[in-house]
Amino acid sequence: MDFGGRVYGGVFLLYVTRILHVPPGYQGMIYAVGGLTSLGGALLAARITARLGLGRTLILGLLSLILGQAMVPLAPDFSWLGISLLILNQILTDPAWTVYEIGQVSLRQTLTDDRIRGRVNATFRVGSLAAMLAGTLLGGYLGERIGLRETLFTGLALTLIAPLVTALSPLARRQTV
Repeated sequence: MDFGGRVYGGVFLLYVTRILHVPPGYQGMIYAVGGLTSLGGALLAARITARLGLGRTLILGLLSLILGQAMVPLAPDFSWLGISLLILNQILTDPAWTVYEIGQVSLRQTLTDDRIRGRVNATFRVGSLAAMLAGTLLGGYLGERIGLRETLFTGLALTLIAPLVTALSPLARRQTV
């Protein structure tokens, strides 16, 4: 998830600014929608998880995230259609990520003994940051070599690995944290 997400994220802002030509003020308003929808995701995370089960919530969260991210490279330009797709990206992506994060962190904390929880979280974070760094480097490289839109699609394809692996794991059947 972190690797593919950073391949995508490494060129996201360049694409929105240089290719779509979205002015900073519009970008700020679009990203504010994401902040509000993230809050909604946080408020609903427990109810969603209780209704769907943890495994399905994590998988659907990742798939919603990917669906939302797909809106960005589909945006043609700075038009009503382009802005609408960027807003739809925020509406889908931000709450999905929030619900996913709450679920996966809660699961990790539940499964980890109190005595080693800090070390487990630190180890997880170091691995995550390493994947993010490698993904950002690859995203920058690909953005320059194959283009920004193509790199966004590549990041999406790599990110699809996470819900696939989760769906094939025992976690997919887990109901509670």
